[in-house]
Amino acid sequence: MTTSQGDQWRARESVRPSDGATLRVHEKLHYDSRRQLRVATLRYEVSKDGVIVQTVERPWLLRWYSREEFRTLLQGAGLETKIVLGENGEPAAEEAPTFVFIALRPSDSV
Repeated sequence: MTTSQGDQWRARESVRPSDGATLRVHEKLHYDSRRQLRVATLRYEVSKDGVIVQTVERPWLLRWYSREEFRTLLQGAGLETKIVLGENGEPAAEEAPTFVFIALRPSDSV
């Protein structure tokens, strides 16, 4: 089952000092928990004197992995995990939702 959260557009804007054009970025997020995927649709607009003069839209895909899934990916790439850190830079608790792996390729020494 696909879950969706945040499927509403959010926007931020600012004025470009060099020419007074308004720059807007719109973002819409969609989460698919089953596929461990977040799709952010980003739309960038430039408007001048109330008229949109440029628009660019692109998806930004982000896949997430459990700690063990990521460890398996690293092993498959021939890397050895040295330590797993949490957001605070300390060793991550096993149940931590976010983490950073420090991994190295083992040396080919005899």
